[in-house]
Amino acid sequence: MNEQLKNLKDTKEQRIFNDLQNKLDYMKKNYPSLNIIAIYLQGSQNYELDDEYSDIDTIAICLPTLDDLITKSNKESNVYIMNDNSHIEVKDIRLLKTLLYKQNPKYLELLETKYALYLTAEGNMLKNAIDKYKNEYLNTSFQLVRAMIHMFNNKLDLSYKERPGNMNEFQKFKLDVKSLSHFYRIGYMLEKLVNGKKINNLFVLPQKQREFILNVKRGKHIPCKQERDNFQEYINKLVNNYIKENEKLNHSSISKETTDKLKKELDNIIKYAIYHEFVETFNDIYYPNSNIITVSNALMQTQEKLLKK
Repeated sequence: MNEQLKNLKDTKEQRIFNDLQNKLDYMKKNYPSLNIIAIYLQGSQNYELDDEYSDIDTIAICLPTLDDLITKSNKESNVYIMNDNSHIEVKDIRLLKTLLYKQNPKYLELLETKYALYLTAEGNMLKNAIDKYKNEYLNTSFQLVRAMIHMFNNKLDLSYKERPGNMNEFQKFKLDVKSLSHFYRIGYMLEKLVNGKKINNLFVLPQKQREFILNVKRGKHIPCKQERDNFQEYINKLVNNYIKENEKLNHSSISKETTDKLKKELDNIIKYAIYHEFVETFNDIYYPNSNIITVSNALMQTQEKLLKK
């Protein structure tokens, strides 16, 4: 059993970690070619906006194999659907630098969630790399504010659209109440962000706002169209004023130095995995019944050299 799953006393915490492990087991069994090294919870549980009907959404990070690097031009970026219809979004580690640089709140959330599993040495290397630089990625910038205001307005648009995934609730409420709840959640986050709060302090909102959002999500209270329009106008005005008053704020808060350092560390993780793959293949071909080359020692020496660079 993964060390992170031991000694869990909280029922919710154990349920989430067990679900993460189940998703990893599913991917390993059904897509063994994907070298997943980390999986993160993404969604309502991180915001304390979950209920008994909430899905457990996840994002997994995978490493390319040597064959992938040689034969594939595209980087892995797909959503896999399990038998119970739950979703696992899988991203190639090479995409992570860009996703974090753009400060997409969906991926910034991964830097703060307490629900994550890291597999093998490569997974631990990824955790260490992210921990080094996450504070800078969580800084407020025009880029972050603009990404969030785009999501805010888009969620309201989505709440008016019937789609294959929301047909039941749309027929019941004449709205996509889940998208509407996200509209209010992001709006409240933006309100506090432009007033000086950092985004890592905003994933969990005050209880009163969480209760309001949950009631919207459950369809227990749906603000009328005029209320929705007024809230949208209020948040957009706040953001426009913020941008005008902070013209000198960097478009992106992420320095080139940080971006280059993170890229180097992510590249080193890929190198480490490829060296691992190469040594194991070399052993299997040339020394199938011998311990002349010890994989663990070779990997340890490689890791030490990579981390010293």
